[in-house]
Amino acid sequence: MIRYRQVITLALVALCSCASRPALSAARAAQPSAKPTAQTEEAARLRDKLAEQSDRLSRVEGRLDAVKDATEQAAAAGEHAARGAEQAIATVQWCTIVVTGIITLIGLVLGLLGYRQSQGIQGLAKGAEETLERARETGRRADDAVREASSCAGAAAESLEEARHAEQRAKESADNASRLMAEIGEQHDKANAAVRRIEDMERRAETRYSAAAKVDLETKVSVEQREAVQEAAATANVLEDLGQKLSQEAYFARGNDHFLREEYERAIAEYDQALRLKPDLAVAHHNRGLALYRLGRYGDALAAFERAVELRPDLAAAHHNKGVVLAEVGRYGEMLAALDRAIALKPDYALAHANRARALGGLGRPNEALESADKAVELDPTLGPAHVNRAGALLQLARYGDALEASSRAVELTPGDDWAYYNRACAYSRLNRKEDAVCDLRRAIEINAKRQAEARTDPDFGGLRDDPQFRKLVGLEEDSS
Repeated sequence: MIRYRQVITLALVALCSCASRPALSAARAAQPSAKPTAQTEEAARLRDKLAEQSDRLSRVEGRLDAVKDATEQAAAAGEHAARGAEQAIATVQWCTIVVTGIITLIGLVLGLLGYRQSQGIQGLAKGAEETLERARETGRRADDAVREASSCAGAAAESLEEARHAEQRAKESADNASRLMAEIGEQHDKANAAVRRIEDMERRAETRYSAAAKVDLETKVSVEQREAVQEAAATANVLEDLGQKLSQEAYFARGNDHFLREEYERAIAEYDQALRLKPDLAVAHHNRGLALYRLGRYGDALAAFERAVELRPDLAAAHHNKGVVLAEVGRYGEMLAALDRAIALKPDYALAHANRARALGGLGRPNEALESADKAVELDPTLGPAHVNRAGALLQLARYGDALEASSRAVELTPGDDWAYYNRACAYSRLNRKEDAVCDLRRAIEINAKRQAEARTDPDFGGLRDDPQFRKLVGLEEDSS
């Protein structure tokens, strides 16, 4: 009975060995090359167990061989056990069927487990391959990143060098800025000093402008007055060069300076600037009229004087010079009225008295003319026009010797006055001093060519009509030819 149990046990072990070998082979075939994980370690332990079972089965087979020999001996020794053996065989067959089914079932279960393990291992292997490929890709990217980093490092080195140069330039710029700030500070101090000088100059300029405005251009200007006008004009020029806006007083002073220099066009331009700033500046209109009169623009001069009188009815000089312009166009009645108004405003106005004598002479009133001229000489013995017009009145009164004396005094006082030479030429002619007469007439014509036409018809030169020098001088020979 004991032997039958041993046989059954050996049979079961053999069946287990046969069923487990396919699973073991499949597990060995599915073993990946990747690193072992938890599942692969379990598979390894399973293989170890299977190897141990295989060894045991090998030993069992050896024992089965021994059992087989013993069985044959037992069959030969005791046939009497045949029946029992047949029964045992039947029992063993039945048990074998049962055990075979169990072993088959176990084999299927183990096979299924092995397949699943192999599938898992294959998945792990595939994942490992994918991981390896990603690692390679990551390596390639890392190489690219390294190359890019190297390039960036080179660029960074260049940028660092440029930054160093920029820092050096910035330092130089800072130094330059410091020097510039210092220079600006110096310039600022200089500018403040210049501003103070300009302010001081402007204060002094007001005084100089005021002094220049008081200069009477129609009379003889003293050296001190001329210097005052020049200083005022120079101050105005400096202020203009410094970018300062000039006042009407500054332009007026510059106009007076040009007038005294006999630059009448420029004087008019300066007076116009003054009037642009202050259109109602009567003295600017007046002095502008004087400049226009010197240029022979009598119509414009008369308009300027009339505007001055309109703005300043109390301006005696404007009334006086209006009368002087009227004399140039032969309007002696209006001239006398203008001069009377000037004398009424300023009774000691010597020049007005002198020119009043001229107006009265033009109106054929020589005695009154002489009285006015004597009044002018009384007020100012050095006034050249007073002596000129006194000589004219004396010529009308046929007092030729007195006329010669008066005109000689006029030439002495005003050597640039054409009328002084003209009146003395008339006196010489009346006194039959022909050469002296021609000489003075020539000088008068040189100063003012208008005296030539007047001399042609002047009765005072009647004694010279046949004189060749006189005729040539006044152009009578050209007319006869």
